Amino acid sequence: MTITMKDIARRAGVSRQAVSAALGSSKTSIRVSDETKWRVEQVASELGYRPNSAARTMVTGKFGCVAMLLTPTADLSTISWPFLWGIHDALEARNLHLLQAMLPKHDPKRIDSMPKFLREWMIDGVLVNYMAAIPPALEAALDNPSQPAVWMNVNREFDAVRPNDYEASRELTQRLIGHGHTRITFAMHGTTHYSKHDRIAGYTDAMRAAGLQPSVAEKLVGTRGWVEVGREWFSSIERPTGVIAYDQFTASPLLFAAKMEGLDVPGDLTLATFRGESREDDAAGVIISSMLVPWYQMGSASVGMLVDKIDHPEAQYPVRLIPFTFDPGETVGPPR
Repeated sequence: MTITMKDIARRAGVSRQAVSAALGSSKTSIRVSDETKWRVEQVASELGYRPNSAARTMVTGKFGCVAMLLTPTADLSTISWPFLWGIHDALEARNLHLLQAMLPKHDPKRIDSMPKFLREWMIDGVLVNYMAAIPPALEAALDNPSQPAVWMNVNREFDAVRPNDYEASRELTQRLIGHGHTRITFAMHGTTHYSKHDRIAGYTDAMRAAGLQPSVAEKLVGTRGWVEVGREWFSSIERPTGVIAYDQFTASPLLFAAKMEGLDVPGDLTLATFRGESREDDAAGVIISSMLVPWYQMGSASVGMLVDKIDHPEAQYPVRLIPFTFDPGETVGPPR
């Protein structure tokens, strides 16, 4: 048996319009007291009432749903639990839900290759989880006021939310300089993500501001591993006393290399990196000092911007840069 608002109104002793207002099911000028709202909600719960979202959409013109667009290529979309929790909590606070869609692997230039939500009206807005190599056809379809969209973790000037990689790298470099390090190398691996440029720029600017010479070492994909490269560095007379690694997948093998060369960390070598909030991936039980990527805040801020876009689809919102936080860990200290 389907429970209707009439059933709730009859049981609660109020009008159907009052039930609609109390449950927020329609746009109405009717206002109800907190006591009436509580009584209606209690009755609705007792009767097992479930709102008809299709009917509500017909009245409000809103689906109460946003989509998150992912790519079929794993390293082009961000999937982390803090990120997803940030999105979830922000949506739940606004009584919205999430639809997940993936761009098909076949020709993205054809309109029939686009996700269903871009071909039919079924959502209010899109969270674009697509970090690089974005197909022009997709970008054109989303740069449209009729389809509010916010881009996450990409280098765009408007309608985007991303971590402030430049400031994080500059601050991390300043921390090492503040400990007395003058020979600091930035260890980088091949990537097309914008954060590569921003992190190197932050490091370089901090070094030059201190009158020091920047040194960027980039290891290309398919070449020698970081353990081998690190051992070669750390056995040389002019080895760096400090290393900033692009990510934990670079930092961990460099830590192993330092240990294999008999170096004390942080006494002989200071090592720092950028990573998510989790400490589970740290090497050999050592907590590597890190700037923490603000994934939860990223997810929450992206939803907030998208809700604003849905309400004002013609507006362009300046990129929002989310600050990192520093985890001191165990691998940063003054040089010997």
